[in-house]
Amino acid sequence: MVRMWWSGSPRVSPPRDVGGLAVEVSLRKGSGYRRHPSDERPYTGAVGPELVYQDIIMRIDGDILEVFSPGAHGRRTPLPWLVVRVEPMKHNRVAVNVGQKSSDQVIQNVDLPLYAWGKFDGAYPGLLFGIDVSEEPAFRAFFTEAAQTCGRSVAQTGGP
Repeated sequence: MVRMWWSGSPRVSPPRDVGGLAVEVSLRKGSGYRRHPSDERPYTGAVGPELVYQDIIMRIDGDILEVFSPGAHGRRTPLPWLVVRVEPMKHNRVAVNVGQKSSDQVIQNVDLPLYAWGKFDGAYPGLLFGIDVSEEPAFRAFFTEAAQTCGRSVAQTGGP
């Protein structure tokens, strides 16, 4: 059973079925603290590999890549759909585009390398940012680990 609490007048509603789960909603007056079902289990802080670049945070949570950047909503992309493309720019910079396969590519199970140099082969572009060429190996290592997690390939050729 999932329990959720919201601030408000103290009352308890009877359990109800929501999407196959019995849910008991308890409204209580007070702090406005909202309890989440995961509060019942201890927080271990365990997540997969994480890459922090300036104000962008990317981390692997199971088979999902989470990307957080200021001014944008957090994005969660399943690793089997993830597509990362890097392209050379001027002045020893590299453009990194973190996106996902198009719906046609997902349906047809197109096998694209998770990380490669080049343009976005029909995939949906996502977060685009520039890095120094010297920082590219750290990104390659992070996304290689992500590819190994879900059994996908990383293109070994290309580069500036």
